[in-house]
Amino acid sequence: MLPLVYSDADIAAKIVEDPATAPIPEMHKAMYAWISKFVRNSWDMTPNDIQALRDLGVNDQEIGIWAQIATTQTYLVMMGDGGGVSLDDGSAAGPIVGRDRPSYSQTGEGLLAAAPGTKNTAAQSRDDATAWIVAGQTSSEYEGAADWATQRYGFVPNLFDAVKDAPHFLRNNISALELLEAPRSETLSRRQHALVRALVSGLNRCAYSATTTRALLQQFPDGDALYKKVTSAWEPTAWDDSDRIVLAFAMKAARNAYKIVERDAQGFRDAGLGDEAYVDVLNTVALQSGLDRLANSLGVVSDDRPILAREMFAA
Repeated sequence: MLPLVYSDADIAAKIVEDPATAPIPEMHKAMYAWISKFVRNSWDMTPNDIQALRDLGVNDQEIGIWAQIATTQTYLVMMGDGGGVSLDDGSAAGPIVGRDRPSYSQTGEGLLAAAPGTKNTAAQSRDDATAWIVAGQTSSEYEGAADWATQRYGFVPNLFDAVKDAPHFLRNNISALELLEAPRSETLSRRQHALVRALVSGLNRCAYSATTTRALLQQFPDGDALYKKVTSAWEPTAWDDSDRIVLAFAMKAARNAYKIVERDAQGFRDAGLGDEAYVDVLNTVALQSGLDRLANSLGVVSDDRPILAREMFAA
């Protein structure tokens, strides 16, 4: 991808090695640094990270677009690594797309998440705004997304307001929220799907997603206890075989997707869950991780209620 942006292959290689010392504009260096933080520890983002970009001449609309692109790329990288997909010919790995697998194994870096039970350390002060960036005027795309959300959830999520300056990405966000509502395979239960979402949002220390993932689990017996259990320190022996396989894989995908190997898929088969459940869990992790990072990096204020379809929440 980088050679498509930088025609000089040497410059592209230097960016992969270390963007901070590459011969590129300071704004580009700042972009790579910000997106690297987005990928590796989005929960540590603060308003100062946004202001630093503004000081270099980056406006809030551009920041929102960067965040949306990074969200999409997070999803693609997780699905690619989790599916064992090789890099395309001529592509270059880098800070945005991650390193290739051999390099990953040497550095231990990649699409990371926190350890289970780790608390959120990100700044929580937001004043009266719904995010750290200031959204501009509405568009027909935003109005359509807002109408859709109002009909489905009864309100417009703050996440939509935060990114309305990048309306062409709103369709992606709508699709992600729809796909995250329930499992897409017959062998993955709704309870396990809810556990995966809660686990991932906890690993990403995403306060924005916590209201929704907790509400999802509250639909099941002992939901509050389940939520506390899945978002606290990981104890494999505390789960039955099927849950343990699902959650252990979800944690691996969220924290170290590049370490996924074929035997992870075999574990699903051995447990009678099959490949469809494996892809379902991977897709759920990738979608949830992207939205969590988006909310973390833009300081999106938690909604007053969960993002659940009206009929689902009523049930």
